[in-house]
Amino acid sequence: MPLSRFAYVTNDSSLYSCALDESGATADARCILDCVTEGRVFSWPCWAPAGDGLVVSATGRGEGGAGVELWHVTHADGVARTIHAQEEPGAELIAAGLAHYPYWSPGGRALTLVAHSGSGLALSIVDAAGQIPARTLVEGAPIFSNWAGDGRALVVHRGAELTLFDLAGSESTPRNLLQTRATFRAPAWTLDGSAVIYAAPRAGGGNVLWRVERSSEERDAIMELQGAVALVRDPSSNRLLATTIDAGDSEPQRLELLDTDAGTQRTLERGPISAAFWAPDGAAAYFFEPIVGSAALSLFRRELQGEGRRLLARFQPSREFATLIAFYDQFALSHAIVSPDGRWVMFSGLALHNGGAGRGALRPQNGCYVVRTDGTEAPQRVAAGDVGFFAPSVGE
Repeated sequence: MPLSRFAYVTNDSSLYSCALDESGATADARCILDCVTEGRVFSWPCWAPAGDGLVVSATGRGEGGAGVELWHVTHADGVARTIHAQEEPGAELIAAGLAHYPYWSPGGRALTLVAHSGSGLALSIVDAAGQIPARTLVEGAPIFSNWAGDGRALVVHRGAELTLFDLAGSESTPRNLLQTRATFRAPAWTLDGSAVIYAAPRAGGGNVLWRVERSSEERDAIMELQGAVALVRDPSSNRLLATTIDAGDSEPQRLELLDTDAGTQRTLERGPISAAFWAPDGAAAYFFEPIVGSAALSLFRRELQGEGRRLLARFQPSREFATLIAFYDQFALSHAIVSPDGRWVMFSGLALHNGGAGRGALRPQNGCYVVRTDGTEAPQRVAAGDVGFFAPSVGE
């Protein structure tokens, strides 16, 4: 069985990678970018689709330091180069602990980058080789996006607008798919990339899950919904995990399974639910539930056949992991917390009641933990880090 490799940012903001074997033992830990040597604070590693490199946010140390940069680093030899820079010193964060948000195209030749701008946020296309100037597509807030599987189109949800960008030709005109009140966050593509799925009210009333064709103006209602939703598609089918926010609630109250081919929906769990992710084989969902009276979370595995759910961990999330949870439907597209072989889930922060936390001078340190998805063992602290993500299996 190949090793599962993950990248993480240490408590002092250096970038490391490490391998994880079947038993959970770590091996081949290597420093990719040292914060002291480079004079930068690194955050939010994002693996390339081929698993042969990463991009990472790099910011200057102290007040008045260099602006925010996006660095590309080759994993095998640690060669790094700047592929995008925001020159203004002290550039603002776009979320807690998040300098900007990178998201690779499926072919690995470009990325989208959401960064702070004078109008709030801006989404740009960045050349992975750093040879072509970045091109801004939209500005405003909030911004969510999703690449088509062939990498030739991008759908962007900005404010109340949903826009399809055909990136295959330089002369193509963006196509507006929605201009009314949206009741979703990150849009979804069908598995074959032929259509976009989103949620919005129907003119006659009611909230609806819609399918709009990529190549035509045709739009079809798939099913009625009971509230606003956040959507994540199964990697191997057109099923969606949806957390549903009912009218009058501030948190999602249900985890639902939406089968867009069959037009059916089934409630898997009743909330509140903080986030949900697919198992790689589509057989289960992993979801996070807030622990009442604290900022801690419980992590569960929910089988999709039957009613079984299994508690895997309880933990206090790091600032970075809390941001991932808050925007989980977007991060599910770009940053893997479930290993490609389906054996492990990674979370970052402080696991509760297992004594695995490191100790700083005055307080416990955050760590990167893995827990077996079958629930047979307690979480294991595998690195002293603030956030970490698994590489694609092809990168072994």
